[in-house]
Amino acid sequence: MTDQSIAISKELVCKGSMEVYTVAEIDNLLEYGDYWVKGFLQLSEEHQKLFYVGCSNCHSKIDIEDVGIHYQCHVCNKNVVTTLRPLVVMIVNDHTITVKAIAMGDTAETILQNSISNIAKVTKSFQCQQRR
Repeated sequence: MTDQSIAISKELVCKGSMEVYTVAEIDNLLEYGDYWVKGFLQLSEEHQKLFYVGCSNCHSKIDIEDVGIHYQCHVCNKNVVTTLRPLVVMIVNDHTITVKAIAMGDTAETILQNSISNIAKVTKSFQCQQRR
């Protein structure tokens, strides 16, 4: 494994906040948020789906599997369109402990170093090859 730095949160980079936590310290925090960790990331499942279909307004996951469908969101109560949202479930570890973490949206795209449109294209291509 090589040491590679990835800017997980663009907001933290812009604010200049560079406090680095151990995985154990983050695991003990009582609030969700963006934090800097020096450690290793690994996908929790090798063939996981790297996106979900969600609301274009509040990004909530929905039960509709098609993109571009107009519907009334049950969370934000807005008339919206279904859209693909990036999602990556990973294992994060350092010298303290190992935890499972979830990254969504821009953070997931940054970790995967790819846009949601490219992720969806590659996934669809891979699924087509698997069926052959």
